[in-house]
Amino acid sequence: PIPCVPWQSQTSGHEAPDDYEESSGVLIFKRGEERKDISIKIIPDDKVEGDENFFVTLSTPQGPNDPILGKNCVTEITIIDISFPGCFMFEHQTITIPETKPCVILVKRRNGADDTCCVNYTTIDGTAQAGVDYEQTSGTLSFKSQETEKEIVINLVNTRSSDRNATFTVMLSTPTNGSTIDTNANTCLVVISNDPEYARAAKIAQDAISKHLNFISLGSSTWAGQFAEAMTIGGDLDQGSEATTGDYVMHFFSFMWKVLFAIIPPTDIC
Repeated sequence: PIPCVPWQSQTSGHEAPDDYEESSGVLIFKRGEERKDISIKIIPDDKVEGDENFFVTLSTPQGPNDPILGKNCVTEITIIDISFPGCFMFEHQTITIPETKPCVILVKRRNGADDTCCVNYTTIDGTAQAGVDYEQTSGTLSFKSQETEKEIVINLVNTRSSDRNATFTVMLSTPTNGSTIDTNANTCLVVISNDPEYARAAKIAQDAISKHLNFISLGSSTWAGQFAEAMTIGGDLDQGSEATTGDYVMHFFSFMWKVLFAIIPPTDIC
């Protein structure tokens, strides 16, 4: 008979292995052979689970001269975990957004994307206040295996303010499953810019009021002033513009009414 020894792989627990193929066999030693190799297939995956161990055990040998087992009949195999769950960070540390649009912030996962990982986020007041300038927002982003980007959407409140910018911060925290956060990119400063359309409209209205303020005055102080205005043909003296043909036409048709209203006592007298 030829010397042989049975062997078998074993897990440390009672569950079936999912990191290697459970194996067994018999090693047969020919005359003069002193060494045999055992091959066990390791199953790769993208789970983050740390290093794991299993064992290979030799059983009672058979053969001539009654061979026996030595003291090293059990060996421990360590499967080294080389998964990289990744590092979370904001794409930009500062963004500027008009108050008329929702704020969209991109979170990236770098240096690995193995297994499912999560990271929390929350908003923090600055000069902008939650409920006044933006909607307070917090939650958890869940990244599937090999997923590298997620968006955070924050609704802004259009305050129709044309005289200031306001800021708030979004912060990442509590990564899971072995993932980390880049401490140099764990916050994003959001600058809420003025509504450009509203600011433009407000400026136009302000200029128009200033330009025509003399036309919306509530009265004059003397009869002489009222009759002088009634006799005056249009034209903007402040701007240096002369009366146009239209001004002369309107003056001709409205002259009687101008004189009639000039007879009314001035506001200072009333």
